[in-house]
Amino acid sequence: MSLATRKLSEKIVTKQIVSFMQAHRWRAIRLQSGLFSRPMSQSRVRIGESGMPDWVFVRHCVSGWDEVLFLEIKATEGLLTDAQMDWHSQARRDGFEVRWFGRFEDFEEFYRGTYVP
Repeated sequence: MSLATRKLSEKIVTKQIVSFMQAHRWRAIRLQSGLFSRPMSQSRVRIGESGMPDWVFVRHCVSGWDEVLFLEIKATEGLLTDAQMDWHSQARRDGFEVRWFGRFEDFEEFYRGTYVP
């Protein structure tokens, strides 16, 4: 089975995409969300927004426009949760580019058709 058709873990797909983006001069910022326990306490703290993507990539372009891409990365056959679909829809309504991918090849095809290197 080739690498292109094999089911890959989210960790592997993430490494492929982040490395690709960094090679194209994007800053990769890992976003964290969820409920976390405080040390020595029963209370929990919400970090980020429910449904927020895993990554935001940003870069400055010579044209003067900065580019922002929110990206959710899944395992090869992963699906978005309802909260993630809602977050993505709202961000798109606000004018942001938001995508999700489970295969590097699909991401690369999108990237090459959308962004100037």
